[in-house]
Formats: sequence, C-alpha cells, structure tokens
Amino acid sequence: MNPLLKQYVTPFEESETPTKAIDEFDLESEIERHDKAEKILQAILSFRNKKKAIISHIEGFGGTFPRLRAKYVNDVDTINRCINRLHSRYKKVMN
Repeated sequence: MNPLLKQYVTPFEESETPTKAIDEFDLESEIERHDKAEKILQAILSFRNKKKAIISHIEGFGGTFPRLRAKYVNDVDTINRCINRLHSRYKKVMN
C-alpha cells in the first residue's frame, strides 16, 4: 500500500460484518467425506443396474428353469442386502 494512503485507509476487520464466517470445520475432510459418499452412491447405482439385469433374466427364458430361477432370486436378495448396507454406510458417512 502507498504510504501516503495508509493514513487514510483503515484495515478491514472481521467485526465490521454482521455475519461471521464459519472457520470451525476442516474443508479438506469435508471434501473427502463427500467424495466417499459419492462413491457409495455410485456403488448403489451399480447394484441397482445389476439387479434390473437379473430381474430381466428371471422374467425371460432363464426364469423357466426352477434351479436357475432360484439362483437369480438369491442373487437379487444378496444385491438387496448390499444396497441396504451401502445405504446405511452412506447415512453414517453423511452424519
């Protein structure tokens, strides 16, 4: 700053603003947390797509064979449990 202007200009102080900035959280850890949550959501989406494909197999030719149908139904059940577990992990990461 120009020394002549220094006598006329007062430095900014945070107390001049009515709203205070929140400096209490670590921005890098928040970004990491949201990245982890995004990966979990992508995994849930992947499982949902896989589930749709298996259901289409059940409703198609593969569903006519009892053992194959039972295997597909078991796979859907396993995927449902994976989705539920990932969803609970997502909620845990976001809270």
